[in-house]
Amino acid sequence: MPTSQSSEPGDTRITISNICSVQGFKMMRFILDRMLGRMRSWLRLFGYDTIYAEEGEEDGTLFLRAKHEGRILLSRDKALVERCRRRGVRAVQIRSLDIVGQLTEVMIHLGVDPSPKMIRCTLCNDQIKRLNKDELEALREEGYDYIPVSPPDDREFWQCTGCGQVFWEGGHWENIRKTEELLRRRYMTAERLRHKLEHWIEHSEGHLESYRKAMEEAGDLGLRDVQDDLKQAVQAMEDATGWLMSALKRLKMEDSGEG
Repeated sequence: MPTSQSSEPGDTRITISNICSVQGFKMMRFILDRMLGRMRSWLRLFGYDTIYAEEGEEDGTLFLRAKHEGRILLSRDKALVERCRRRGVRAVQIRSLDIVGQLTEVMIHLGVDPSPKMIRCTLCNDQIKRLNKDELEALREEGYDYIPVSPPDDREFWQCTGCGQVFWEGGHWENIRKTEELLRRRYMTAERLRHKLEHWIEHSEGHLESYRKAMEEAGDLGLRDVQDDLKQAVQAMEDATGWLMSALKRLKMEDSGEG
């Protein structure tokens, strides 16, 4: 769990610059449409600056916010994603309906790191800071009676610098860790699939040359029926290679927006 501190004495703010430099965190900023509400908290938990469409917010406003703030638009709306791309805004169409599937998509297509990072508030998206023992006691005296009493060496607490919400690793973290492990397994599966596709494409292209040469030889020998069959084989192999290349492109790159 990241607990980097500022060099300033007494400052327990976890700086995003430290997280990025020390752990190679790939900084990305997101804006989500209202069909992807559950992703909001998860992406913030993973450390990403993530905002959410306001009630009734028009697509044009989402586009402008993404463009002006340098955010990647995530949406289930194919037409909106295509409009954004045509106008130079990075956008990804999310197809999955369940949250694990949606997180898998952004992990594979954008390189989202599914490790929980105590950087951002999952409620309001502001930064959070780690609390020391005295700060915890002061909060309890102020009425934060929901904060569990725990020895300082046993459990860490954080507070949002914006909304004031206090966080700690409670029982729900078991499910969070299980989700992280599941996402990492899915990523490894996707990597194996990528290697398979690259291998198949390489071999298909090699076989195509042999098929074409054999087809020419059959023609030179006057074996028209054989030549016709080989021609069909070449066409089938070309089609198969094209589909394999399309699958690889979809896997390696951002969603193409196609249906």
